[in-house]
Amino acid sequence: MVSAGLNGFGRFGLHLLKYWIDRSKESKFRIDYINDDTLSTSDIFRAITSDAYVKFNKYKVQLVGDLLLIQKPDGEKYEIQITGLPYDGVPWLGEPYIVFECSGNNTVAQRCKSYLSGNTQFVLISATSWDAPLTLIYGFNHQEFDQTIERVFSYGSCTVNGFVPFANELN
Repeated sequence: MVSAGLNGFGRFGLHLLKYWIDRSKESKFRIDYINDDTLSTSDIFRAITSDAYVKFNKYKVQLVGDLLLIQKPDGEKYEIQITGLPYDGVPWLGEPYIVFECSGNNTVAQRCKSYLSGNTQFVLISATSWDAPLTLIYGFNHQEFDQTIERVFSYGSCTVNGFVPFANELN
């Protein structure tokens, strides 16, 4: 299991965290870090515990300093370091194997290459990126990913991921 960091904790980041926790036993990664340059740690905690649509109510969620503690009903526990800093000031920079760039502020792949330091081998941009060498859309071209070539790539946007598989079927 590889370590992942999440930069940006808006709607996409919140959904990604919930999706991962719900399926953590089948996952090949774990989210160890969350950062958002516009939210404080208490804002991130509040988003997790009180969002109207993304519910974490079957989990025990606590904030202790800069650690987000999540416990599943089966006793499985997660500790996630959270920060609210500009990305270049994040103390965990270079620690996770993959960074999910979910802020919406960094959609230029060339700029995201600066994330590739230390242990960080890949950056997935959760938006359409005009200069990414590849935009992956699950169910359409996700099998084209070649980790020996791409290190920064785009997952497209929510609209792209909803539209392209449907348009492909129509085609």
